[in-house]
Amino acid sequence: MNTMDIIDQGESLQCVSHPQYVTQITQITQIQYWWRKRRDQIRNRAGIKFKLIIETLYNYPEIMRTCLFEITKISILYNPQKNENKFIYGKLIEKSIINAFLKIGFYVNDLDDKHTIGSEYKNDIQILNTDVSIKAKLKKGGDVILINKKSTSKHNINMQLLLCVIQERKLYFIPSDIVNMDVYVKEDAGCISYKSKLFTFIDKQHGDYIYHFPELTEERKHQLSLLKPIDIMTKLYHDTIQEI
Repeated sequence: MNTMDIIDQGESLQCVSHPQYVTQITQITQIQYWWRKRRDQIRNRAGIKFKLIIETLYNYPEIMRTCLFEITKISILYNPQKNENKFIYGKLIEKSIINAFLKIGFYVNDLDDKHTIGSEYKNDIQILNTDVSIKAKLKKGGDVILINKKSTSKHNINMQLLLCVIQERKLYFIPSDIVNMDVYVKEDAGCISYKSKLFTFIDKQHGDYIYHFPELTEERKHQLSLLKPIDIMTKLYHDTIQEI
């Protein structure tokens, strides 16, 4: 399936072709038909929507290769092991993924744009009328924090998750209905997390929820090898504060 712009407006799926894809009107019509026929069945099925997204991403390898290059570059320039980089690293990766989705033709809402102060509580984007949280890790292993708790009140963690594991070149699209909350969720005083064994479970049982990035070219790999981490605090001081 060669999917064009896929825009879920709640009641219908509109597929808006770019000029260079006008020859694919037949596929667009087929997707519209498929959506109308099954929209009641899948309206609340994030898993089916995730599979549609994954299938579409494989049709745009160069866009996704560029996305992987950007994400890897971010991880080198803003190493998340330094506390001051963690928010910058996560937000830049989120923006890179959003940009790739937009270039492919998905209609994506950045939910943080709704806030003049602060950010969205749990989710980062809306795509195909589904709210999704985006997280990133350098490598597989370790828990993934879903929510940093600010109170002891009960938190609803019925979340749809997109997890980028950079060194494995994977995007995990995890619908909440495949997660056994009693087995794979950990809650402590400060946060609620998915346990690392959830991703082993998905690797073994739900490989169709994983997108594999195409490998970077040798030229791109060389470009990355020349990069040096940025000392963000020093850079900010020199660029915006220092007078003498």
